[in-house]
Amino acid sequence: MASHKDFGDAFQHEHHTGARMLSQLSCIQCDPNDLERYFTQCKEFRLSGVVELFWRNWPLTDPANFLTPEPLHHWYWKFWDHNVQWCKNALSTPELDFHYSVLHPIVGMRHFKDGIMALKQVTGRAQRDMQHFMVAIIGGAASREVVIVVCALMDFRYLAQAPRITSIIQDRIKATLAEFHNHKDKITDKGLQRGAESSSL
Repeated sequence: MASHKDFGDAFQHEHHTGARMLSQLSCIQCDPNDLERYFTQCKEFRLSGVVELFWRNWPLTDPANFLTPEPLHHWYWKFWDHNVQWCKNALSTPELDFHYSVLHPIVGMRHFKDGIMALKQVTGRAQRDMQHFMVAIIGGAASREVVIVVCALMDFRYLAQAPRITSIIQDRIKATLAEFHNHKDKITDKGLQRGAESSSL
C-alpha cells in the first residue's frame, strides 16, 4: 500500500480499501483511551486513530469508492503541480511563457499575455483555460512521448467530467489511463518530474 513517500513510483500500488482498514484496526491490541500507545500503534498502519469508523456497519460500503476527491479541484491542482511543471521542464520557462503569450485572445477565455509561470495565484478557471491550450502549445516543442503523456491526462480529465459515465465512457477513461501508464516512464527518464514544489509523478 502506498504512502506519500511512494508517489513517485512508476507502478500502481495496492488500493487502500475499507476491508483493509478494518483488518488493520482489529490488529491494534491496546486500549484506545491510552492515547499515546494507541496512536503509536495506529501510526504503524498509517491510520488516523479513529476507533469506530462511521461506515463500519454499512453493507457493501467501501470508502475508497465513496470518499473520492472533489474532481475539479483535485484535477486542476494536479494539472498545475504536475503537467505544467513537466512542460516547463521540457520546454523551459521562457519558451512556455512565450507560447502562451502569443496565443490570440479569445472572448470568454483568459489571455496570458505575460505567460503563466510568473502567476502568483492561479484560480480553477485560469487552470481550465491553460488546459485548453497545453497540448497544442507543447505539440511542436516537446518530445512526442511528453505530448502523449500530457494529452492522455487531459483526455482523462475531460472524459471524467462527462455528465453521464456510460460503459463506453468508462472504457475510454480506462484506455486514456492505460496510455498514460504506458508512457509515463518517459517523464521520469527525461527527469521532467522534478518540479520546484514536487518531485513525484
